Amino acid sequence: MQNGCLPGIHRRSSCPGGGDEWSDCARRILDLFFTHGYELVVPPMLEYLESLLTGTGHDLDLKTFKLVDQFRPALGLRADITPQVARIDAHLLNRKGVTRCVMRARCCHAAFGLLRTARMQIGAEIMAMPA
Repeated sequence: MQNGCLPGIHRRSSCPGGGDEWSDCARRILDLFFTHGYELVVPPMLEYLESLLTGTGHDLDLKTFKLVDQFRPALGLRADITPQVARIDAHLLNRKGVTRCVMRARCCHAAFGLLRTARMQIGAEIMAMPA
């Protein structure tokens, strides 16, 4: 019997109540970061490939799942959140001094023609701009 997923996409299902333990743990971790002055950042999962792979993102080229259309710029599903958060800090927040960001999101990894979705990840970044 098939599991209803597309070929090569391995996705775990969660029954009602099955994610409560993870959600409670994630909430406690995020609250801890909030008490230390971190702000939540939620970058988009799907983004133009050119933006997604700028800066340190080039290292993630082989892990990035790409969507190509001959009439539009290529899109990619993020393989890591850190380059996106660094770009958000540099271009959108554009603050002087120290910025503390925390993020909670899923990432996808492309490997050997398969798309693997990672479990929910929580990360924190401290970025500093010269004053």
